[in-house]
Amino acid sequence: MPGGLARYRPDVRYLLLDEGAYSNTDLESLRNLVAALFRLENSQTPEDVKMVLENLIAWLGAKEQVSL
Repeated sequence: MPGGLARYRPDVRYLLLDEGAYSNTDLESLRNLVAALFRLENSQTPEDVKMVLENLIAWLGAKEQVSL
């Protein structure tokens, strides 16, 4: 950074969630909200969306997920 501007450079930490690093097969075996979101975003047909939503609704209906 020229002229002392380095002190204004942002120092930001982040967590990268690389959606492309997971196949649909990998995501189908995971039961969490992030996996469901990735599967929704990768859906190609209305039937794919319906299947993901049905699985998500069933999973969220479990007693263990009451807090969600």
